[in-house]
Amino acid sequence: MITALDAPPDLLDAEETLFVAKIREHGWHGTLVGAGDGEPQFAYSSGFWLRTGQPEMMIFGLRPTVAQSALWAAYRAIGGGHRFVSGTRTDELFEGMSAYVFTVARRFYPTYLGWSRFFYGNDDFPCQQIVWADRAGLFPWEAGYDRSFELSQIDLTERGWVASLS
Repeated sequence: MITALDAPPDLLDAEETLFVAKIREHGWHGTLVGAGDGEPQFAYSSGFWLRTGQPEMMIFGLRPTVAQSALWAAYRAIGGGHRFVSGTRTDELFEGMSAYVFTVARRFYPTYLGWSRFFYGNDDFPCQQIVWADRAGLFPWEAGYDRSFELSQIDLTERGWVASLS
């Protein structure tokens, strides 16, 4: 697979060079995107697919340090042999709290996964969205979910979270 790691250095600008250097150093890079235009902040990985053969990951609505920690937890879990299955619950990402992972529909890649698209040179990579629970351990599709978090996570699946549950 050809990626930005294969690009001649003289074709990369300073920001692209730094991005590629982070992937060389750590195996992946986490991009943090601030909130704007009524959408929550989010973070996503670039390099998981190349380094591990497992989907890139993204997560919405958490503080940058927490989001980055969740991505690191995913990378370490994958490195330890864990496979995240879309539509299933996992306890691998947060201490004392479950999450779900869902396949991100490719129609959302141009809007949300710019650096991953740059890295791979196309949209031919999978990505999964991490969906976290509220303080009571409830998810957005469950009765009693804390609606104050309603705008913190955007459903990027093809058919909706509930339809995507395994």
